Amino acid sequence: MSTLPPQIPEHPERAASFSLDCGFRVSLHELKQSLVYEGLLEGLPTRERNQLYVRRTVQTVGQDSDSVPVTLLDPVAKPIETKDPYHFGEPESIPGVLCVGRFRSNQCTSASDDPYEGYSQLVVIWFQDEFGPPISEDVQEQFRQMDWETLAKNFTD
Repeated sequence: MSTLPPQIPEHPERAASFSLDCGFRVSLHELKQSLVYEGLLEGLPTRERNQLYVRRTVQTVGQDSDSVPVTLLDPVAKPIETKDPYHFGEPESIPGVLCVGRFRSNQCTSASDDPYEGYSQLVVIWFQDEFGPPISEDVQEQFRQMDWETLAKNFTD
């Protein structure tokens, strides 16, 4: 019998663990989340602002990833309809929660010929509508289609 509170899974590594189409099984080991439009005080989000935000996020995460490669799952953008012309860009929104997760597989990629390399890792950036886990189903589908073999890097402990 588990003594953990009901909201904490007994096996947290299984809470966000799934198989990819390429054959790797991956688990979420670290997750950082924030609101995309937290600093937008007035006006509408625009395509240009969203693209800049995504580019800066990828750059910042890449600088902070400690040699773990970084990949982006492109956010699904939705146009925002306005009655009047909007003079500050093309109104558009992306899902409101930025997620940066460090995923790990207990399998190495085929790039490994070092017997001491024991696992592979990848940092993934994605966007979803709510804080999680769970990772939204549409994003999980993008995850399953990732080519872990070419994106991830092998590591040792």
